[in-house]
Amino acid sequence: MKSGVFPAQLKHARVQPSTKEINHGPDDPNTYRPISNYLPYLSKLIERVVADRFYEYLITFNLLPAQQSAYRSFHSTETALLSVHNDLVRSVDSDKVFLLVLLDLSAAFDTVDGGPSDTPNDSI
Repeated sequence: MKSGVFPAQLKHARVQPSTKEINHGPDDPNTYRPISNYLPYLSKLIERVVADRFYEYLITFNLLPAQQSAYRSFHSTETALLSVHNDLVRSVDSDKVFLLVLLDLSAAFDTVDGGPSDTPNDSI
């Protein structure tokens, strides 16, 4: 870990298609998403150790924003929703104008970009 280089042999995984929508037929590629559940155990262990150390670093040096709700103890989706609701209600009560922009990234990582060799046709 001191070198900052993750061993290449631990980066290989077997990718299997997993169903994401039942509305499409089994012949439709949009029915599936690639899932890699077969990473080497050691790579998962290293990932967990690095993630834990990184999180402790963020907590120790108070680097997480106060409003961040994801991946924190006692900060759930409900907490975030209550906070946003409170801010909106207070803005309305104070006759202030507000703008709420919501961005859903839940499907942003459903595909794996393997580079140019995976897609012979750029229009796909």
